[in-house]
Amino acid sequence: MIFIVYAETTRLNLEERLGEAEYSYHFVLERFRPMLERLGTVVEVFGDENIRVDAVYDIATALGHECLFLSFTPPHQTPTRLRCPTVCVFAWEFSDLPHGERVSRHDDWGHILGSMGCTITHSEHAAQVTRDCLGEDFPVCVVPAPVWDEYCPKPGQAPTAAWIEPTQISYFGEVFQLNARALADDSGNNSRIRAQASFLIDRDDLVHPSDREASPGIHGSLALRGVTYVSVFNPNDGRKNWQDIVRCFCMALGECEDATLLLKIAHFRQMVGFRQMLNHVLDGVKPLRCRIVLLAAHLDDAEYRKLLASTSYMVNASTGEGQCIPLMEAMSGGRPAIAPAHTGMADYVNDGNAFVVDSSLEPAVFPHLFPRKHRTWQHRTNAHSLFRAYLESYRVAKEDQETYAEMSRNATSALKEHCSTDKCEARFRRFLSEIWPLEQGQKEVDDTRQQIRLQFERDEAKLREEFDAEGRKKNPRPLEFDSGAPLDFVVGGFSKCGTTTLTGLLSDHPDLVIPLEEFWIKSPFVLSDEGRAKIHTAATRGVCNVLFSGSKTEGRIRGIFLEYNPDMKIVLIARDPLDRVESSFCEFHHSWSAFANLEPPPLDVGKAIDEVPDLALVPNCMYGARLAEITRETSPWQVHVLLLEDLERDPAGTMADCYDFLGVAPESVAQSAPPKLNPRARKYHDTPLLRQLLSKDTGDELASVTRPAIRNLPLIVTDQLFVPLGLRVPFSDELPGWNHEAQRSFVASIKDDTRSFLKALGRDESVWPRFARLAQEDDAQSELEARGH
Repeated sequence: MIFIVYAETTRLNLEERLGEAEYSYHFVLERFRPMLERLGTVVEVFGDENIRVDAVYDIATALGHECLFLSFTPPHQTPTRLRCPTVCVFAWEFSDLPHGERVSRHDDWGHILGSMGCTITHSEHAAQVTRDCLGEDFPVCVVPAPVWDEYCPKPGQAPTAAWIEPTQISYFGEVFQLNARALADDSGNNSRIRAQASFLIDRDDLVHPSDREASPGIHGSLALRGVTYVSVFNPNDGRKNWQDIVRCFCMALGECEDATLLLKIAHFRQMVGFRQMLNHVLDGVKPLRCRIVLLAAHLDDAEYRKLLASTSYMVNASTGEGQCIPLMEAMSGGRPAIAPAHTGMADYVNDGNAFVVDSSLEPAVFPHLFPRKHRTWQHRTNAHSLFRAYLESYRVAKEDQETYAEMSRNATSALKEHCSTDKCEARFRRFLSEIWPLEQGQKEVDDTRQQIRLQFERDEAKLREEFDAEGRKKNPRPLEFDSGAPLDFVVGGFSKCGTTTLTGLLSDHPDLVIPLEEFWIKSPFVLSDEGRAKIHTAATRGVCNVLFSGSKTEGRIRGIFLEYNPDMKIVLIARDPLDRVESSFCEFHHSWSAFANLEPPPLDVGKAIDEVPDLALVPNCMYGARLAEITRETSPWQVHVLLLEDLERDPAGTMADCYDFLGVAPESVAQSAPPKLNPRARKYHDTPLLRQLLSKDTGDELASVTRPAIRNLPLIVTDQLFVPLGLRVPFSDELPGWNHEAQRSFVASIKDDTRSFLKALGRDESVWPRFARLAQEDDAQSELEARGH
């Protein structure tokens, strides 16, 4: 089975979306992924899921595979009109679903889930709320995020005591802590001012730069010891009720010097606002001897595990939880909790593994609906119960090691039953067997093929209407060019010679600014007004840029750039042309399907060189002719050429020369060879079957479905789909059709140009041993033929 998965936040945009609404669905999807991979092939779609889900579905069903779309989103963000059967995987903590006359049809979760015919959620609370809305017979599967296997104690490592020996946690971000000495000053100063002044670094506990306050993006380490309470939350989420966590901790354990409360928040961007809110919470708090640490930092997996291992108790006081992954992770590792036993937590928090905090119902609003009216219920934490839980937990930590060890064992056992992979997989398998095949969304393959064929014909007709034969858009809108600072330099290639690696190194320099996305222009596009506008935008951006182009287009593109800045510098990087041909051949086979108007090239290097002129495998290796053309249009001081082989052999010296050419201060470069950012090892080629399915010439009915469908999918998605199915396979060490004779024939066609190129650089051909050996063989053969003639 093929599982198509989607979450609005992905690993590609996680950094910018941390702390935003629903960002945590990404982490749930990632927890589900290993389980789903045990059951089938997982394909994650990005961007326009409405189009791409059905494109994957059409291809998969046409190839005879069952397909299910799992949308890790709230119901109102889940697409409902797909051909692919769809299941919404959502978390919920309120007492009702948004449903009925009080909400719009778009926000009516009852209507949306009912149209899908089933759903998956993470807690019995959410499942029962769904059944209350849609009926007891409505299929709801409870599958929490499978985290137990990853965080359960290893043999002999189960925690037996709450007292934490000094442990260093390394972080990347910001750390602040309340300084006990500052807070102990019981002067007449306003307490809020004293709280603000207390955000100082305690040098005994923090290994950190000498400034008084940490800065974003700084490495450091934090020491934890004693009885440590940890709470992980998003401060922008009002449901987390972190204020009670802090106030009750200060009231209960404020005099205990060995008690620490660590507040872990998602990102250092949240630190400034959170510190301001914390100051208000601490206003009026008595002088403290305990320790409060704010950690707004990224922790890698190893350091996060170390943090959990340095936790005596995980604390939660929220008004409701869909499941609370941090609490599940800590308890899986044997850390007892201080938490209420309601909503998602009721499935695993109990008196045997936690100090249960009392709560009661209070009116609440649905967080995503406007106007914000009280339409449901949430749980109000009993602050006095939380206060007592702190006191009792501290007593157990200090005086009752046996009780702590038992609570630890109970926590691990309860979470194994709740969220181990085996338990979650068994529930999910049972769910699939009960609801598959779904009546909703089920289509006959023949009907699907017909719909896709008609859509393809409409798309083709639309393209023919909008563009002329040369690829220029008809009746373009008039362009308004804005003035801007000229471009400083471009990295102009040559293509497949390490340009991406070089650009990555240049972008690390503090005085060089390079856009995150590479600048890539195809030949028909550069002829159009839109193409010139795009080049203009890049050329007037006032930053460094990257220019990818082949021999056909670079002259036109370079000319347009030079119109805007005749003094622009050009950095070129070249490599042994035989290596370049191999890399280009593999790259095109890997990504050719992204170019809808092209046919797959022959899976034979020699034939590709001779029969597919559009690949330009020989012209793109004519470094000498291309360099001569560039130097005719510019001054010698504007062009700098480096070799990939030099960069791999002497990265520091090679980059120092490049920095000197660009007029920036030299930067230290790692003495080892830089990592390859676009390596051949990750390139795949299509099998004969897939090539047939994607060919325009085949009359196969299956191809009429698969070819237009794949046009809607980015390469990252097609690899996820075709590689596990065995339809895309990696290249072997020896490329087909690239034998000794084919290589020598290729070298014969470029050797004069290559020698002139190396001569212009003041280098001899020994820098490229493969080329040199074959060129000398061809010289000898030519000499023998001349004598024989």
